[in-house]
Parts: sequence; structure tokens; C-alpha cells
Amino acid sequence: MMNPIGIKYFTFGIISLMPIFASCQNITKYQCQQLDWSNLGEQDARKGEGDKLKERLNRCKHIGVNIAMPIQQDYQQAYNTVIATYCQAPNIYKLGLKGQGNIEVCLTQQYQHLKPLHESALRFYHNRKKIEDLYKTLQRIDKNSALSKQEKIIETTRVNQNLEQLLRYQRLLQQEMIAYF
Repeated sequence: MMNPIGIKYFTFGIISLMPIFASCQNITKYQCQQLDWSNLGEQDARKGEGDKLKERLNRCKHIGVNIAMPIQQDYQQAYNTVIATYCQAPNIYKLGLKGQGNIEVCLTQQYQHLKPLHESALRFYHNRKKIEDLYKTLQRIDKNSALSKQEKIIETTRVNQNLEQLLRYQRLLQQEMIAYF
């Protein structure tokens, strides 16, 4: 008989493995055989995901489908081609400005080069979001009829001070990114 702690860990172990088993059941033999592996490699790279070939091969093997080496090479070649484009500075910059991007999929020397640019673009993105939030706050203050005129002035002044700081920081970030290119 298991003690309560043992049952807890046993139950946790089973529950934590359920998504793995579920993902294996989601793919059929037909899907494994009919997948456009080259397109799949392109999609993974375009999303900035790591190489998922082994994971997918294991899923297919689990249900009794072995994928031929030339098909595996199609995936790998497509992935490598697209990831090389993905890991270019202009793309990483654009993704960072959207609050996106995964530079960890890039080669080590590319990663070293891209990390400061990506971090700067992400800071720019997050700062821009804060600026947008402050503009919305100013609108809410203006529309808030519960606030007296004096309270509106105080709140607007406080928000405007924060806004000025963020705008100065945004200009510094812009200069930082311009210097990168």
C-alpha cells in the first residue's frame, strides 16, 4: 500500500506524462506517411522553433511508421534554409519590435551578435506598450467625471511626467538600434 506522499508523486507523474501520450495519439499513420516534411521544416523555422524532426520521427515510430532518410533530409534542408533567413539581423529586429522572436534557435556566433539587437528591440516594444498605456490613462482621466478639475490636473501631471520619461527612453532606444545597423 502506498503512503499518501507516494500516491501524490505517482499521480503527479502520470498526470505530467499525459500530454506526451496525448500528442502521440493525435497523429495517425496516414498523417505520418502523407506529411509534407519539407514544408513542416520550413514552418518550424519560420516560427523560430527548434528543430523538431527527432520529436516527430519518434511520434511516427511510436505508431509504427518509419520515415525514410531522404524525407528526413528534406525536413532538415528546408529547416536549415529558412532558419538561416530567420536568424538575419533585420528579421530579428522586426520580430523584437513586435515583442516576438526566439534567437536561441540561431547558431552560437549569430546568437552572440543578435542578442543585443533583439534585447534592444524588445525593450523598445515594451516601452512603447507602456507609452500606449499612459495615453489610455490620460484619456480615462479626461473622461472620468468622478474626478474634480483639481484631481484631473494632479493625475494628468503625474502621468505626463511618466510619459516624458518613457519618451526620452524611447529616443535613447531608437539611437541604440540605429547604432547597431
